[in-house]
Order: sequence, then C-alpha cells, then structure tokens
Amino acid sequence: MSGPPVAFLHGFGTSFERAYAQWRDSVQKSVGERRDPLPGWRELTTHGYYASSPRWLNDSTLVYTGTDGRETNAAYLVTTNGTRVRIGRRDSREANVPLGNGELLYAQLDLTSRAEVRSDLYRSAHGSVTRLTDGQRLIQPDQRVSGGSIVAVELGPSRSSLVLLDARVRVRRVLRTGGADETWSEPRWSPDGTRIAVVHRRHGGIYSVEVIDVRRDATTTVAEGTVLLSSPSWTPDGDALVYVSEAEGVPQLVFARVNGDSTTNSESRVTASQTGLLTPEISPDGRLIAAVSLRADGYHIGVAPVDRLVRRDVVPTH
Repeated sequence: MSGPPVAFLHGFGTSFERAYAQWRDSVQKSVGERRDPLPGWRELTTHGYYASSPRWLNDSTLVYTGTDGRETNAAYLVTTNGTRVRIGRRDSREANVPLGNGELLYAQLDLTSRAEVRSDLYRSAHGSVTRLTDGQRLIQPDQRVSGGSIVAVELGPSRSSLVLLDARVRVRRVLRTGGADETWSEPRWSPDGTRIAVVHRRHGGIYSVEVIDVRRDATTTVAEGTVLLSSPSWTPDGDALVYVSEAEGVPQLVFARVNGDSTTNSESRVTASQTGLLTPEISPDGRLIAAVSLRADGYHIGVAPVDRLVRRDVVPTH
C-alpha cells in the first residue's frame, strides 16, 4: 500500500475501505430494513438523482421534472407501467401543469438582462415553447381546470404574494399580499375552480395550509403549526386535501377533509416512510396516489393504491 491510503491509515488507524464499511453498516443498523413508504408502493423511475412534482395527465400517465445527473434538467412523461419519455428541457425544477391538448404550464428562470435572472411563466405544446411573461418574478403557477384564471406566486424582497392572472397572463389582482418575512406558496385550484389551497408562512416560522374561497374572498385554515407544512393538493371530488407535514421530523402525507367554511377532525396521517414522501398527487379516477420518495441514490417517483392507505390520527402541529 502506498500513496494516500497509507496517509489515511497512519492518520486514522484504519483503512478508508474499513471506515466506510463501518459507517455504512452503522447507518443500516440504525435505519433497519427498508420498507415501502406506502402499502402497494411501486416506483416508476429508476434514474435517481432528482425527480420532482409529479402531476397526472390522465389515470395512467404522469409528468414530472427531473435529471439523472448526466443530462440537463427536463420534463418527462412516465406511465404507471414505468415507460418514460423525455419531452423537453426545463431550467428549473418547477411542476408542469397539464392544460389539456398536450399543453403544459410551468415557471422557469431565464436572463432578462446581462446581470439579472428572473422567473417567468411558460407554456409548451408538442415541442413548441411560448414565454408568457417577462421579468415578473412568478413561480408555482396553477390554472383552473376549466381554463382561464391562473394563480401564481409573485416573489418580492423577503416575501412572496399570491396573484391571479387573466387568460392573457396579465396580473388581474393580488389575492394575498405578503408582508415582511411572510410567504404564500404552492397554490392549487380546487377541481370545481372556486377555491385555492395554499401554504402560508408567517413571521416567526408559523406555517399553515389554507383554503381561499375566491368568490367570497374567505379563508379557512386546514392545518397550522411551527413545523413545515407543504404541497397541498386536492382529492378528485374536491372534498379533501392531501399535504405534507414534518411534525414527526420526516415528511409524511396527511389527509384533511374540507367541508364548507370549516374542517372536520378527520385529519389522518397515511404514511410511515423512513425517509419521507413529498408532493403527493391523486389520480383523476381516485385510484392511485403519486409521490416522491427519497432513497440513497436520490429521488424517485412512485405510486400506491389509495384504497390500501392505512390512516392514523395526525400528530398535533402546535
């Protein structure tokens, strides 16, 4: 043995290979045997590295953003049998919102001058990309299923606000204004296009998942606490939300039924993932739930049957 391995042996009293094996075995022992994050879980992607924000195109196909680390970030289609197709480059890891007829709405970064980078909205269809805004600092768009209004997050200094845009992608009105150290994020239209689920973070690290009735400008708080809450999405019937809570230290999925101006006490956690699940999304027919799971080689998109979920009382977030 010569060179760097000898220095390592002299410095630490063991070889690098032995030290790595001891560390690996200790991690495995502390974690235990790997378990599926959900009953009936099937991973659809195998490339690892990065995969994010799955959205259902139909009952058997998802669109997501990702990269295997050897090519540029891109949008991909993946079917529930694991067939994957690259459909176009992306310059951010934002979600792709299906608009029908093969169109996707998304936000990404680009130069607006030699010294400025801004996030704007884009629409792609069949290989053609159209830039919809210019220098408006917009992220996380979502469009009504019936078309028309787009809700998006507008970035500002140490804050973000929630804005509605018209069919021409002009800001129609500010729905919620972010104050200093206040953010609104991840808005999602309800299936009937009357409500918006959104994550709200206030100064002091108070997170909440809220539902805004756009017609009455009224807000319902679904969950609140000093732990990270994120990624709300609707069930196909619009009666409940599934979101991510880190109340137990690892991101887990929570269902909360929403009834009119209030929520019932039927919040329930449905995962016991060792490494966490992110960005849940239920298929249009309500049969499958898609999410992102973290593994040793990176992030993976997977699905599981909704009817096999085991629901447990949610841990209070206060």
